[in-house]
Amino acid sequence: MFLVDKLPRHASDTLQSPPTRHISLNNLSDDTPTSPSASDSFLHSLAPSPKQTRSLATTTGLVIHAAADGIAMGASATSANTKLGFIIFLAIMVHKAPAAFGLTSVLLKQGLSKRAARGHLIIFSLAAPLGALTTWLLVNIAGGAGMDGEKGQWWTGMLLLFSAGTFLYVAMHAMQDDAAQHDHSTLNGFGEGGAGGAPRKGGKPVLRDTVASVVGMLIPLATQIGHHH
Repeated sequence: MFLVDKLPRHASDTLQSPPTRHISLNNLSDDTPTSPSASDSFLHSLAPSPKQTRSLATTTGLVIHAAADGIAMGASATSANTKLGFIIFLAIMVHKAPAAFGLTSVLLKQGLSKRAARGHLIIFSLAAPLGALTTWLLVNIAGGAGMDGEKGQWWTGMLLLFSAGTFLYVAMHAMQDDAAQHDHSTLNGFGEGGAGGAPRKGGKPVLRDTVASVVGMLIPLATQIGHHH
């Protein structure tokens, strides 16, 4: 989920960095206006805007969260423990309405139109039912072997834990506006380089920080390899 949030921003910053243009002062008196080439304009139009990239990351995170909920519900429906399936179903139904309201509110705040926000909401709403039906069908086709007992409950718990983690990450990080403000200040030329100065190089340092964060996340996992308690 961390990479889903960060990688689209790096791609957007790379595509949207405008090329440096040098205009001679001797040509200011000419009648023919200088305009960018057609190829540069076409490539710039294909680059996603920061608002689109941020909205896509927010929706992707919540869709992954909803799909994990659906997979957990489908897995619990195939087990003999009916109480577990009912508890998961009740928990999903209770928090889906606030999650859908929060998603649409954030998308509209990020500048999306009502039609685009409605499309994102439809995809988010279909993720959990499709995940539950797909999991239920796959388990029944495979015969349901290994889903009863403690093993099935363990996998259901892991899916719910993953779902909760994605939801918390989206709520705490993907919905913040600090990156959007950074993009706005960089495009206006008033970034860390100062007014009138050249904008700072925003691609490599930020990408380096992302790689360092991923390595730091994997270090505790690497220390557990070979240790069984």
